[in-house]
Amino acid sequence: MLSLLVGWPAIIACVLATIVGLFRKEYRLLLVAGVIAIPFCWFISGFPQIQNLMFLAPLLLFTSAWTMFHKWDKAAFVFALPFLMLILLLLSVVLAPA
Repeated sequence: MLSLLVGWPAIIACVLATIVGLFRKEYRLLLVAGVIAIPFCWFISGFPQIQNLMFLAPLLLFTSAWTMFHKWDKAAFVFALPFLMLILLLLSVVLAPA
C-alpha cells in the first residue's frame, strides 16, 4: 500500500492529472494532482527530518490550480512546469546507469 502512495504509480498518476488538468483547463484535476503529490514529495524530502525542499513541490501544483481557477491559464503552466521538471529530474536520476 505504501508503494502506491509514494512510488511510481502515484508519481505517474500525479503527472497525468497535471497534464490533463492543464490542457483541459480543469483546476480540480490540478488540485487532485497536488493532493497525490504530497506523500511522495514528503517521502523524497526525507520527512520528518527534512533534508531538501522537495516537500514544498506540491505548493506549485496548488498555486497552478489557483491560477487556473482565476482563468490565468498561462500562469498555471508557468507554476506547473517546475514541478514537471522536478519529476523529469527524478526520472533521469532513477534511470541513469550506475
